Amino acid sequence: MRGKSVGLSLICIIMIGIFLNGCVTNRNMALNKKVTQLDIAKESIALLALRTSNAYRPSCQPFADRVTIRTNGKEQSESYTYDIGLPYKKVSKEFNEYLISIQIAAGDYMIDKIIGFVLPYYVNGNCGNFTVPVNASFRIQPNTIVYIGRIEATNRERKDDNELRAGPLLPLIDQALAGYYTGTFDIKIYDNFEEDVVFFSKEYPLITTQKIERLLLLRNESLLSNK
Repeated sequence: MRGKSVGLSLICIIMIGIFLNGCVTNRNMALNKKVTQLDIAKESIALLALRTSNAYRPSCQPFADRVTIRTNGKEQSESYTYDIGLPYKKVSKEFNEYLISIQIAAGDYMIDKIIGFVLPYYVNGNCGNFTVPVNASFRIQPNTIVYIGRIEATNRERKDDNELRAGPLLPLIDQALAGYYTGTFDIKIYDNFEEDVVFFSKEYPLITTQKIERLLLLRNESLLSNK
């Protein structure tokens, strides 16, 4: 039985990898434990706190994997995908929390979506995936480190057809167990500057010597329902 479970886990991980990666080149977070010097001469850094939770199926908490950003206000937009990495804080059956740091050239951008998964050992041998439709814009100035806010995304039971599904239909059993096909994300974006900067500073002491600006995300509400 254990061999079968391991085999299923590997298949699920491969499927998730194909779903999440596609042909996109992924960038790493600007801040990690190995970074010893911050360079904002060419590209600035945006700081974002993220909490994901599943109130609908508490045993299947969502693990964020990647965040997709695209240029805003241009005729032909460009997309960038960043690996989010492991949560810096997690509480079983409650939430996962992340400190996201995005290095990018000055300009106007939109956080398009956050995509992630529930690994097999979190869903009793099955796997699931989800998408958080953020659709929030921000502007980043040259040579700066800027805090752009906190996102809290909570999966709950979907009530009507106008609400975006948290995840696709397939794999059918997996998505049903995780509650993503029949669920939807409630998304809250707000300013938590004082507390979040403390969290970033404790996790990455390197930024304590830097000035951190504050310019919050602005959400596009017109993109948040099904056609």
